[in-house]
Amino acid sequence: MPSALTVGKTWTRDIMPALLVWAGSLADPWTISDDELMQSLRIIILTIAPDFGDLNDIHPGTASFNIVLFTLFTLLLDSLFLGQACQ
Repeated sequence: MPSALTVGKTWTRDIMPALLVWAGSLADPWTISDDELMQSLRIIILTIAPDFGDLNDIHPGTASFNIVLFTLFTLLLDSLFLGQACQ
């Protein structure tokens, strides 16, 4: 992750939860396209960290983008199974 997003745990504390809420609000979060994810990620990052500047470090094909995808889908799976376990 770009260092500007890891300072103060901004990524973990603010950005990933917002991304998870966004994905969870979709009718089918398993079909999120790279473009949809990038658009939403840009909006979230620039809302939470308006001085971030350039998002070129996070785009499809980069390690940072793959980390975003892996983390998002891991959290979605966790919430899915947690929800089923509580029923």
